[in-house]
Amino acid sequence: MTALRFPTCWDGKNLDSPDHLSHMAYTESGTFETGGPCPESYPVRMSQLLYEVIWGTRPFNNVEDWPEDGSQPFVWSFGDS
Repeated sequence: MTALRFPTCWDGKNLDSPDHLSHMAYTESGTFETGGPCPESYPVRMSQLLYEVIWGTRPFNNVEDWPEDGSQPFVWSFGDS
């Protein structure tokens, strides 16, 4: 499962930014749920947007379906294999 939490603090001015990121920020400490404060430059608290993905991995249970050369078919999310 993957849980993606989006920023909850808005600068109050820009609906978007050239990098599509810098007009929003995360709370200074904790999470939105625990009431962490927004940075002073991002004073408007927004609703929490959470995108949760559940990955179906059962098709990989059968090793016979893996590459015939025995290579590892998976890559860790941080880029290591």
